[in-house]
Amino acid sequence: MKKLTLYYGRQGNNALAKLVHYLRQPVREDSVTLMALPENTLHVKQLATRNTLWFNPLGGSMEEIITQLCMVINTANPLRLEIHIDLLASKDDLLLLLKQLWSRFGRQRLQLCLYDDSVPGIDERIAIAHLPKDKLRQAENVYTQALEQSLTAENPIVSVANWNPLLNYLWHRLCPTRYHLTDENLLRFYDIPFFNRLLKLTPRATPLTAEQQQTLQQLAAPQAFVNASSLLPYSPSNAQFIKLHASMGDLVFGLGAIKALWQQQTQRRVLVTSKAYHPLALANPYVDEVWDVNAVTTEQYFQLRFAQEQQRYQIWGKWEHFISGLHMTDAFLGKAAQRVSAEDKTVELETSQRDGQTVEDFMAEHQLDGQRVVLLHPNIGAPNRTWPASQWRDIARLMLEEGWQVVVIGSSHNKYAYKQMLALDNPQLVSAVDRFSVFETLELMKRCNLLIATDSGPIALASATDIAICGIYSILPGERRLPYRHGVAGWNALAINLGCQYSPCADLMLEPAFYQDVLKQSYVRPTGASFADWCPNAEQYGCLKHYSAQQLFADVKRFVASKDFIPHPPA
Repeated sequence: MKKLTLYYGRQGNNALAKLVHYLRQPVREDSVTLMALPENTLHVKQLATRNTLWFNPLGGSMEEIITQLCMVINTANPLRLEIHIDLLASKDDLLLLLKQLWSRFGRQRLQLCLYDDSVPGIDERIAIAHLPKDKLRQAENVYTQALEQSLTAENPIVSVANWNPLLNYLWHRLCPTRYHLTDENLLRFYDIPFFNRLLKLTPRATPLTAEQQQTLQQLAAPQAFVNASSLLPYSPSNAQFIKLHASMGDLVFGLGAIKALWQQQTQRRVLVTSKAYHPLALANPYVDEVWDVNAVTTEQYFQLRFAQEQQRYQIWGKWEHFISGLHMTDAFLGKAAQRVSAEDKTVELETSQRDGQTVEDFMAEHQLDGQRVVLLHPNIGAPNRTWPASQWRDIARLMLEEGWQVVVIGSSHNKYAYKQMLALDNPQLVSAVDRFSVFETLELMKRCNLLIATDSGPIALASATDIAICGIYSILPGERRLPYRHGVAGWNALAINLGCQYSPCADLMLEPAFYQDVLKQSYVRPTGASFADWCPNAEQYGCLKHYSAQQLFADVKRFVASKDFIPHPPA
């Protein structure tokens, strides 16, 4: 037998790319193909006409399968052996396979074809590309020697346990190797000798003929197409990308920053955020596309990495943004905050006529038109931003006694499971909890006079309206969190800053010295959960517990009587 070609893979990854390569090869009577791909990725019966044998790669443990394959290959005794395998299987399947075949085939009779289109693989290559060139060159030589020794020695230096990702890209230094990588464009962008050599080893394949494409449809099972993100490198776009994985309020602040940065540019603007917030993001005319931050595809990941290298990718919502001392929108903008006008930081959110009609019907149903209407948002959220239920009940009562109509808003179907709405149990209140969508809530705000809330989503959402705002703040000052409106941060709003000797205490979360000297504990970088619980005071959340409804009521009355309050009659 002149040649045996093995297509191998236990997981079905890159199966379609391997099948495409398989179909490009002419059928020769002096050669045999051994197809060791999972049965759910191809229609095995279609192989019979192409001098191909199918081998079940899932018929035992990896060690058992490799041993059986080697027995088949040695029995066939081909003059040349060509192995098509996943690049990320180098450290286990391929290493074990070559240990048993190297002495027989070695450099002269063996060729490898390695495939990868995975997110970990792309990330791995980006990390390698950032290594200092002199250290990379030195590591190449050391690891190549170790890899070759491990194929022949009884006590190998390299094993699965100590495998270094660089080893995945050194096989060509031992035998002829081709690397089928979907991120060729990204690798060319780095333009470093290490990857340039790899790219030259694999000439660009010609497209399949119409007949070959038809055969591929008959041969490949649906699962093969599911596992294959792309057969060719992705074409990078020139879009601007923002990743913002945070709360709804922070997302809204981010929308103002996006407008300020790119309203005069023609490049597409792509926001990567939680799926729950996609409709809200797309209601902003300055966002062209939204991706799910929790379900980024391989192609999207590649686009983000490429954009990062060209400085077209920003990550907002880092801890440093929260404690920068700046307004949240300005923290996202960074140095650009001084170049753009405050007017441009105002958030725009588009609602529909239907949203408005739904709210009109609600207002009419509860006879709210022409009344002074205050919206309360008594949510149970992060512990360090939750005002006691008893105080919410009292402020509702006091506002009613003052002649206000009180509407309770909010949703118990939040992205964060722990966030719920308090039951205020007062028959005089009008409940809109779980009644409105986010866009209908916007329309409601446009028709009401005042919003009272803690540091939460509705205050940021109100940035697209003119409603007056009274915000209760604990770990961060309201001056950083009240929205930009009409070119002014905190326009028509009152920030009620509570606190203690450590205020604003959120700023201390990234101070190792504070942990050591004051808290007498080791520093741990904050997580989302620890940020929600944070309180360095001996009396936990004392600032919230000791601020009474009577105090809030007095603050609200002073605000409403002041020149800072801008009457906002119903639309």
